[in-house]
Amino acid sequence: MDLAIVIPVLNEADSLAPLLEEITTALAGQTGYEIIVVDDGSTDATCDALSRCLERCPMLRVIHHQARQGQSAAIATGVEARNVPMAEDGVVVDLVDGHARVVGAVPCGYVYVDGASVGDITEASLKDRRILGTEGFVSVHVVVDSATGKVVGGPVVSARGFLEDDAVFDDVLPLITAALEEAGGRGIGEAHQLQQVVRRTMGRWVSSTHRRKPMIIPVVIEV
Repeated sequence: MDLAIVIPVLNEADSLAPLLEEITTALAGQTGYEIIVVDDGSTDATCDALSRCLERCPMLRVIHHQARQGQSAAIATGVEARNVPMAEDGVVVDLVDGHARVVGAVPCGYVYVDGASVGDITEASLKDRRILGTEGFVSVHVVVDSATGKVVGGPVVSARGFLEDDAVFDDVLPLITAALEEAGGRGIGEAHQLQQVVRRTMGRWVSSTHRRKPMIIPVVIEV
């Protein structure tokens, strides 16, 4: 950064927004600057006001003192922060003649390290893991007569990380059977299509009864 403006504040909730607006107006067209506001242990709504200002002012940096240390200490904190480049993912920092400067950014993504593998885990895999960790896993096994479309085995429901007693699913078993046989009556006979029927039926019941969204794995076996 070519320019840093350090502002120590104490209980200045009402004056922060107008002050920052004046500064950004005065520096309109200027690039390579930052505004460092050091909150010296304010007890009013200064913290909330700064949070709102951060949303509108990308060049703003905020530092909070847990307790009041005085104006000189607040300024010293800001000056020290001035000498520390803030680099997020993709930010390019040049080190020239003992000085560090943020000079740009490059497109980048995340690389996930999972055990012995690096970069093999995708965001979709992480999403599945989050669902398993927070909502649980439900599997439904059904055997269907491919000729008549009738359910000849099951449904059998197993769950992990959902509820301790699988008996809670007793109410949904006849709903799954009825949905499958109704689908068979309409000429739906492919295993994949029947699995979707099972997934939708179980998903609606779980959502309305337990307000949960577990991962649902239907298995339909045709005989």
